[in-house]
Amino acid sequence: MIFIDLIIASFLFQTIQTQNVAIKPKIKVGICAVQDIETDMIGFAQAGGAVAISLKKLQERGYLNDFDFEFVVEYTECDRGNSARVGLLFMRNSDIDVIIGPPCPSAISIVTSMATIFNKLVLGWGFVSDSEFSDMSRYPNLASIMTNSLTLGYAVSAILEKFSWEKVALLYMPSELKFCEGVIADVEL
Repeated sequence: MIFIDLIIASFLFQTIQTQNVAIKPKIKVGICAVQDIETDMIGFAQAGGAVAISLKKLQERGYLNDFDFEFVVEYTECDRGNSARVGLLFMRNSDIDVIIGPPCPSAISIVTSMATIFNKLVLGWGFVSDSEFSDMSRYPNLASIMTNSLTLGYAVSAILEKFSWEKVALLYMPSELKFCEGVIADVEL
């Protein structure tokens, strides 16, 4: 009988100990990924690991240790319709705290516009460098890790002026996302 009492006491002690452990707040991150578009540059199979590596590095440096993270990945393939669907899923149904946006301009404009309505933060990356995304009145909930192409235009202008050059050539490869068209338009300003 004493043995059974010890087992019950041990179980109760473990339960009480477990209940006293502080529960960390969870940050739920939605990732608008691509799988079949520009796979070597922005495909989730290639680039998705950067999220876990970045989180680990931040935690090693003492940041974000007081939080748990949950990641939800949905594929948009940079399609505006799929991006709207995923945006609604993340903002209305999944209780997502922050969204890593689609890595392409037309898709992230949809998600970021929705994020303004739902007051969610969107992190821009990939081919999201068009100068329109620096317009805080239009995209107040977008934080980009990319410099925008207008800044690139200013840099090219400064180089031309410094060396008294009058011409510069920009070489690029066209892609299905038409990433470079926005850059060229901003640099030509």
